Amino acid sequence: MSKTAYEQSVDDRRAAARAQRAEGGSLADYGLREQLEWLGGQPASADGMLTVYRAMTERGEVLPGDYVTNSKDYAQAHIENNMGCVGVIVELPAHLDELFPADGPKEFWYLPRSLDASQDAKDSAEVGAAPAKRPLRPR
Repeated sequence: MSKTAYEQSVDDRRAAARAQRAEGGSLADYGLREQLEWLGGQPASADGMLTVYRAMTERGEVLPGDYVTNSKDYAQAHIENNMGCVGVIVELPAHLDELFPADGPKEFWYLPRSLDASQDAKDSAEVGAAPAKRPLRPR
């Protein structure tokens, strides 16, 4: 069964996001000062969690590789300035190691940890082995 253009697009984005995760460079790899610069002075919680926001034309899933921000006001400004004042803000929890600095402060690519697990499962299915076990990290 062939994939739709949208399904192929999602697969391509996930592959690009996996490659970026493999290269490293998430906010978790930055020192506190640099994290605060990227986060606009709003620190993550002690466990590295924070809420991120995505401006979208309609409510939907935030996909790997999507731009997100840690500022709801920033997302609202994006709707007003770039989307003709039509859109919704989707929020989700994220860990510092799922956020990769993008074009400037408060702008990140969202690359969820689940990409690692899904790639492990795919790799295992291809070679017929049991999935690799990873230590659980707090979310």
